[in-house]
Amino acid sequence: MNRLGTIFALTGLGVLVLYASFHILKSLLFGLNPPLIIRLAILATIVGPTMLFASVIRDKLRKSNTYH
Repeated sequence: MNRLGTIFALTGLGVLVLYASFHILKSLLFGLNPPLIIRLAILATIVGPTMLFASVIRDKLRKSNTYH
């Protein structure tokens, strides 16, 4: 029961954070018309950690498959 509650709480929180982040980024990138360098910096800040997170997941999956 505790695990299910944790899953629901984290899922709900994740959805709210993603929704808010989407609208904040949308207004920064398209609503306020910032300079190109700011747009590129925001995109690099999003793409960089996403690539790192994906590589960590890929490495974990690779290691878990080699030991079984």
